[in-house]
Amino acid sequence: MHELINHFKNENLVIDSKNFDFNSGFKIDLNKLKTNHKKLGFKYMSEFPKGREFWTTDYDFYLTASLGLSRILFDKTKSFGVLDVGFVECRLNGGGSQIFIKKDKTGKWVIDKIKETWVS
Repeated sequence: MHELINHFKNENLVIDSKNFDFNSGFKIDLNKLKTNHKKLGFKYMSEFPKGREFWTTDYDFYLTASLGLSRILFDKTKSFGVLDVGFVECRLNGGGSQIFIKKDKTGKWVIDKIKETWVS
């Protein structure tokens, strides 16, 4: 929440934290994710073992990476937002970022800044 307010400090944002549940889950519809690679597929993390077993388990497919996305935290007007993303290719090879987004003058969402937050 503080990151969103600090990044867009000149906008005097107000966060409606009373109506935001940080603990409730959400699911992206994986069928809506498109790829040009016939052999590339997406699965939910809930389908995999937790911890190190994620990388050490034998699967009937080739596991190349893990991608994680947080919910988008919006300001009260839903004109500015921030989300966290992480990408890991093996146990010790990955990185994470915060992506700051905003609506442009036409109402289209654009990326304002990508800030790296961790690397492994």
